[in-house]
Amino acid sequence: MGAFQIWHIEFKDRKSKKYFESLKIHQKILCSYFDWEIGKGEVTYNVGWDGYGKGACFLKEHYKKLNIKKFYSLDLSCRTNWYNELKEFKK
Repeated sequence: MGAFQIWHIEFKDRKSKKYFESLKIHQKILCSYFDWEIGKGEVTYNVGWDGYGKGACFLKEHYKKLNIKKFYSLDLSCRTNWYNELKEFKK
């Protein structure tokens, strides 16, 4: 079973955003409120079709290399709300 996901991430610095985008796990950027002058902001990505646990697996592998404030996922395959991946990961 899988899910069509979008991820909404708030980066605290430019380096983290560039690192995330270098991984090429997203298909495209849906919207971006990134302020390059202060080097932080929020970006929403189309991640595509994958397993429900993709956000948790991603954080497990890459969290130490990212400086992020928020990480929400949304499954567009069914009626659902934004899921706070970061809150669950920190438990």
